[in-house]
Amino acid sequence: MDIGTLIVNALAVLAALITVYESAQPWREQLAQSKIRRATARIRDPLKTGGAQLNRILGLPLARQTKREVVKAIRDLLVVLEKERLSEAHRRQAVDKAKKRICVVLRKIRRENHGTLPTKRLEKLWRLYQCR
Repeated sequence: MDIGTLIVNALAVLAALITVYESAQPWREQLAQSKIRRATARIRDPLKTGGAQLNRILGLPLARQTKREVVKAIRDLLVVLEKERLSEAHRRQAVDKAKKRICVVLRKIRRENHGTLPTKRLEKLWRLYQCR
């Protein structure tokens, strides 16, 4: 899998983990490990669009750096979501940090692509997380 495709998929995984957390909130459900595993399955079953465009837009060094940032954000969020004894405040803080990371990455892509995002999926994430 090329780096651009990995970035697009990693952003999708991060968004899916945020969704898993937020969908459990109204009912105060325990975060089910099966839901977390399903959310991370995107890496094994990658999205097929947007990767080549992202490679062209970012270039190899910036794409590698961006991939590391998103993968670290996924790992950091997974650590927090999988710990059962953390307070809700800690979990909320980790989710907010993940949302901010998505926006940082999307801003970087927009900046390198003359103010636009290259795919509808990335545009949707921009709107969903109210990036500015």
